[in-house]
Amino acid sequence: MMATGATDAKHLARLGVPCYGFSPMRLPEKMDFMRMIHGHNERIPIDALAFGVQVLYDVVANFCSRAEEL
Repeated sequence: MMATGATDAKHLARLGVPCYGFSPMRLPEKMDFMRMIHGHNERIPIDALAFGVQVLYDVVANFCSRAEEL
């Protein structure tokens, strides 16, 4: 799922800093996440958080390993 949101990236972009928004989560099929966003009971399962942390780690590690080639 892709969900739009707000970010501070626009301020960094004005300075020429490239920014990418990416928040991976693997949510249970029956979880109505869109209904909970910014609500008093907003939450995600620990498994979804752990999945996202691993994906972000892998993306950064992969990018850094290729940065030497650039």
